[in-house]
Amino acid sequence: MANYSSAISTGATQMGVSLSDQQLELLVQYLELFIKWNKAYNLTSVSWASELERFNLLGKRTATF
Repeated sequence: MANYSSAISTGATQMGVSLSDQQLELLVQYLELFIKWNKAYNLTSVSWASELERFNLLGKRTATF
């Protein structure tokens, strides 16, 4: 599976959010699971990983940082 750490870290930095290594790893795991289950159950109409990173992970999870 692809490594999303760099994209997530860059996106968080652009939003002014500093992530610990543990937070980054948890977000990568979340994204990988989301992509896996999205294929099976179409959780979102977005089907490419870069858009999932930007809209679903960084966009909707901002409030939790």
